[in-house]
Amino acid sequence: MSITVQGTNTGSQTDNNGRFVIDAVAGSTLVFSAISYNDYLYKVPEPAVSNISIVLLQKIISADDEVIVTAYGKKVRRESITGSVSTIKPDQLRTPASNLTAALAGQVAGVIGFQSSGQPGFDNADFFVRGVTTFGFRQNP
Repeated sequence: MSITVQGTNTGSQTDNNGRFVIDAVAGSTLVFSAISYNDYLYKVPEPAVSNISIVLLQKIISADDEVIVTAYGKKVRRESITGSVSTIKPDQLRTPASNLTAALAGQVAGVIGFQSSGQPGFDNADFFVRGVTTFGFRQNP
């Protein structure tokens, strides 16, 4: 979950236990937000408190509101997508591979992954997107 002070560039993230630290003056408003949840506004009281409990409500998403989060962090409505969209669940990446890039190989249609070296520290996979013809022009997607 992300927390920002409304109207400023000050922000923070929660840890796995929901704890966070942020500099906010009394009277300012904190905005709590997370993907698929409604934002929650919290006004910092005059004597600032160190412990608060926030519960976010899950958004009700209809098929018309469905969005895709692209690799660039941009949210796009599903009907506006002009390219291919693939989803890989974290459980699919739990393979006996040397690293995450090697685990991605073979998981997405149209993406070919290969390792040019097995040397420790230099074993990241390279990828061809939509065919090996990218090899002659540009090797990286």
